Amino acid sequence: MGHFNNQKEEVMLERTPNPMTVISEGRTLVTPLMANTILNATRFIGQRKLQAHHVDKWAMMMVEGRGEFLQYQGISFGRLKGALYLLNGQHRLNAVVKSGRATGFDFTIYDCADESELAKYYARFDSEHLSRSLKDIVANDPLVGKDFPPAYLARVCEAVSFIESRFKNVSSRKMSGAARIKERRLEGAHTWEREARQYRGFAKGVAVMNQHRFFSAAPLAVAMVTLRYQPDQASDFWERAIKNDGLKIGDPARALIEAWKRNGVNWTRYQTGHLAAVAWNAAFEDQELKIIRLPKDEMFISGTPY
Repeated sequence: MGHFNNQKEEVMLERTPNPMTVISEGRTLVTPLMANTILNATRFIGQRKLQAHHVDKWAMMMVEGRGEFLQYQGISFGRLKGALYLLNGQHRLNAVVKSGRATGFDFTIYDCADESELAKYYARFDSEHLSRSLKDIVANDPLVGKDFPPAYLARVCEAVSFIESRFKNVSSRKMSGAARIKERRLEGAHTWEREARQYRGFAKGVAVMNQHRFFSAAPLAVAMVTLRYQPDQASDFWERAIKNDGLKIGDPARALIEAWKRNGVNWTRYQTGHLAAVAWNAAFEDQELKIIRLPKDEMFISGTPY
């Protein structure tokens, strides 16, 4: 297996005109010093701009050592005229530097006849190195079953992101590291299983087209926290809202449905949840509500810590 044989070779890595010649294929324990040297010495000119949020996320995985960042992932180089160029792995190597933790990788080197072949290899990695989707991750999870399909579990994972961010209106890239890691969101979804199952049960017998907004990530997150902290009142409110059977004018549940359907308005993901929170707050305070207007302040959910 390829590796840096001893401390002397590590010094070579820092000082030789072409330091990457000391790298061979195979499993390698990469120290922060090695990672920094590799990044400086093998940069491919056409490489995409570094995405800091990816580096932060992977660095956190490395520091916590929870197994979410799998050891010995592939790092790929192209070799042209004796020089090595990094084709795949700049974010992971930057994460090693940031984390300060040595991490194992599996090095692969592709010999290239000319610059066009080098560019072809890079393009192939750039287009094919895709992360697993939430649906891929949850497909074989123990929660999945007849009453808890994979698509719903994936949606609960998305709702967990809103809960973890305490319902702040921030982009997904600015959410906490834990909220951005798909595997971590799946762990969180397990802690909300009871509320998620109960909420989905309210939709039995309701046409799918009438359920759509209720099962968007942000409204689902609002519903789950209310079901946890105000179970009786929340059960009544959400079941009445989802079933939408003879809701009277002034009922916050009716106002919510009408707000979501308002002509000419394209609500954002966050706004659909904010509307749900406003309706819930009115119902919790036993207030009549005919028309919902979004407040300018941040979302809060009455009767809960959020």
